[in-house]
Amino acid sequence: VAWKRGQFREKAFQEEFDATAAQVAWTMTGYTLALASVIPLTGWAADRFGTKRLYMAATAMFVAGSALCATATSIDLLILYRVLQGLGGGMLMPLGMTIMTRAAGPERLTEVAGIGPTLAETVHAALTASGDGDTVSA
Repeated sequence: VAWKRGQFREKAFQEEFDATAAQVAWTMTGYTLALASVIPLTGWAADRFGTKRLYMAATAMFVAGSALCATATSIDLLILYRVLQGLGGGMLMPLGMTIMTRAAGPERLTEVAGIGPTLAETVHAALTASGDGDTVSA
């Protein structure tokens, strides 16, 4: 089902922006590359700028990128906004785990490591069960 939704979005983007399939694919590729590129830098940036400050900036960047995606008037702008979204989104998971680990302390590390993924799966399952899942798909 998720694959069909992705294909539908690609077709919709192609029609809306008068773009080729290759251009539309860059909306996903740009996001993924941006997300993957910031993960290794997140630890350094957290030490340099502070975990809380960086987490707030990453959240703002992700939300701004998401809002800008809704305003994109061309495929090029959509790709740019998806890259911005990926830069913010790529920092959220490692920063969230860092915050939880520091809050729990080393003696409860194994408990904390399982909470995030379990909670995320539970929330995702609840959201997709309550509707058709389009609102939670990236």
